[in-house]
Amino acid sequence: MICAGLAIVAWLAQAKGRVWLARSTLGVLTAATVYAGHQGASLTHGPGVTAWREARAPVVVKAAQVKPGAEAVAGSVFEKEIQPLLQRSCIDCHGPDKARGRLRLDSREAVLAGGKSRLPSITPGKPEASELLRRVKLPRDDEDAMPPEDEPGLTAEEIAALEKWIAGGAVWH
Repeated sequence: MICAGLAIVAWLAQAKGRVWLARSTLGVLTAATVYAGHQGASLTHGPGVTAWREARAPVVVKAAQVKPGAEAVAGSVFEKEIQPLLQRSCIDCHGPDKARGRLRLDSREAVLAGGKSRLPSITPGKPEASELLRRVKLPRDDEDAMPPEDEPGLTAEEIAALEKWIAGGAVWH
């Protein structure tokens, strides 16, 4: 509403030949549009979704984040626990055939790239910064909870295994 009013004022000022008022109003209109866009993104995608957010930077896993010898253990954990969990609860909606929210969870690259929110689904070594873990821990009736309310949720043991796997570096295969 404010943006529309500012646009009308700028148009009328330009029509009356008051260029300085039109330009000033357009500057305020631009600022108001940016602010409204940010608020709308926060409303639909959650707080903190901005172009300058640190989480949008490429995720780099440092060797120090994965303990020596963890690859063999984590690989077996992935194959025995995490991959079946993803296959059963996530891949139907976030796989090669369908990618809801432009998110795929069928490859490490896709998981690290994230989806429409541009937040990485998993941040290796940092479970508290992992969007996937945040969403599976939400109350089942929350609209952002995954899997959706009409699907069976993850058990506490499955969530703990997912958290432990992410903390260990989220080694894939």
